[in-house]
Amino acid sequence: MFRVIASAHAAHMTSVCFRIREKDLRLWTGYLDSSSPVRSLRHDLPKLKSLWVFLRCGVWTTPALVFQGAHAHQQQQQQQQNHHQHHQQQQPQQQQQQHGGLGGGGGAGVGAGVGVAGAPGGHMQGGGVGGPQSNNNNHANTNTNGNTNGNINGSNNIPPPPPLPPQPPALPPGAAAVVALGPQGGLPPPPAPPALPPVMLHPPGQADLLDRFFRWERDQGLENLCLSLQGKTGDAEVKVVCIQRLLRQDVRTLAHNYPDELILDPQGDARTRFKRVSGVEVSLELSAMDLVPPA
Repeated sequence: MFRVIASAHAAHMTSVCFRIREKDLRLWTGYLDSSSPVRSLRHDLPKLKSLWVFLRCGVWTTPALVFQGAHAHQQQQQQQQNHHQHHQQQQPQQQQQQHGGLGGGGGAGVGAGVGVAGAPGGHMQGGGVGGPQSNNNNHANTNTNGNTNGNINGSNNIPPPPPLPPQPPALPPGAAAVVALGPQGGLPPPPAPPALPPVMLHPPGQADLLDRFFRWERDQGLENLCLSLQGKTGDAEVKVVCIQRLLRQDVRTLAHNYPDELILDPQGDARTRFKRVSGVEVSLELSAMDLVPPA
């Protein structure tokens, strides 16, 4: 750099293009921000009319990060699908097990309920056969043997007990369990299925890519470069192009989704329109690169 601007022909140069790597940015900002009458941009290039600076910043997302991020996103989607299918298959089995277990115990409960309901009738029937009938026989014998006012034809016998009330029809085990134990079988309702994890709108790494894309003009190195050029170029036209390397497929995706922001060229690279940052016209260039999966 200094061999060019320190030559005898530098005083007559009107258009200059600087290519700066990010690791050398501090050296360049120190020179561009200098006001020394011996070594400064205005002193070395007094007739400067146009200055272009290409700042190569690096790579936004490495191939390994993007490849692993896409693979992890596919695995997460597969896990969500498997979890949903497993839950759908497991829920009917749990319901069948609950109904089956309640059906076995419900039959015994219904039988016990029927026995209790029939107990008064059985007691009355047993009383009529065992108690009153024996008394009737004794009374009849007394009337016969004692020749009292009783009638030997049994006209004074106690009337028979009333018939048993009609019993409800038998129910199948499952229905009996529902009737005896309630709609839920006497058990608390089954727990609600666990909520599926939220679906990510963007794969891992892509959200960070979008954040960088919309905040690219706030890059610290770019801001330092623009500040170093303020008031140091006179009336010269200054334009800065910030170059970021990005996967070719991501460049196409961004250019397709944001056509008003990016202009795609035939080589697959994309560039934004110039905007003013700290008094300097700046633009973002996305240099496309191909993806190489890790071994």
